[in-house]
Amino acid sequence: TPTSTPTSTPTSTSTPTSTSTDRVQIIEPKDNSFFDNQQGEIDLKVAFLRPKKDEYLWIVNNPAGSKDWYPKCNLEDRICGTPIKEDVWLYKYWIKNGRGIHRIHIVSANKSANLAFKNYLSKALETGDWPAEPLPGGAYSLTKVTITVE
Repeated sequence: TPTSTPTSTPTSTSTPTSTSTDRVQIIEPKDNSFFDNQQGEIDLKVAFLRPKKDEYLWIVNNPAGSKDWYPKCNLEDRICGTPIKEDVWLYKYWIKNGRGIHRIHIVSANKSANLAFKNYLSKALETGDWPAEPLPGGAYSLTKVTITVE
């Protein structure tokens, strides 16, 4: 009798790897882009299909050389993104401490991780303090681009 091959379920680790997906793509900036002494906002253009049931897609920064994660916004939040054509949105991505290597991830989050991201953002916006956080359980990277700011 044939046996089925077990499938793995993504789990959170402190340094998850990106998974190739046809559901979400960062169009701009291109991977390994360089920005000259950038301070402030850059345009982040993302194409994505509707998330799966009970899945939330987030833009999350993971500075190179660290295990720290900074959630930026939920892809479906019209406050931080603007639709520019069907399934393509434009986001303003804030680069706070300027120089360095920034890894911009699109992260899949379950309900629990989504709540953790929402609570983080709410507190950060209220206090102006953006502490580093580990990636919550139930969240993993779908895709990423790396940018360097010199």
